[in-house]
Amino acid sequence: MGDVIRGGCRCNQLRYESTGAPILSAICHCHGCQRRTGNATGVMFLPAGETRITGDFGSYLDPETTTPIRMLFCTHCGSSVAASAGSYPDVRIVLAASLDDPARFAPRFHMWVSAKAPWVGIDDDLPQFDGHPDWEALGGPPDLGRVSPPGA
Repeated sequence: MGDVIRGGCRCNQLRYESTGAPILSAICHCHGCQRRTGNATGVMFLPAGETRITGDFGSYLDPETTTPIRMLFCTHCGSSVAASAGSYPDVRIVLAASLDDPARFAPRFHMWVSAKAPWVGIDDDLPQFDGHPDWEALGGPPDLGRVSPPGA
């Protein structure tokens, strides 16, 4: 089966596993992530076709994002665990804090630094972007599958 990435909610009722390699990992400072988690959030993009989510979950459409983001949360403990973005239907986004092995998370950059909370300091050498990343500065865009909005 290869190297499997696993994670879940606080009570372990909602679980995910992915046999696909991470597409990208970043630290997001957007207001939506701050409100969902209380601070900047590590996010890992995984291939949707190789990622399975099990358990009882609820979802809601985040009204504060630049692209439609549907957040998935555990209906038992309330933990936010994963998301799907309407612009990237072939991708599942998992929150790094939900990984069984947090050492698997290796961010490549910071995004939405323009929205970061004033008490957050960034003390690493990772590239920083005020909004979405400048893919040319990072060596080209990741393969996010179909990146046009649904219906386009």
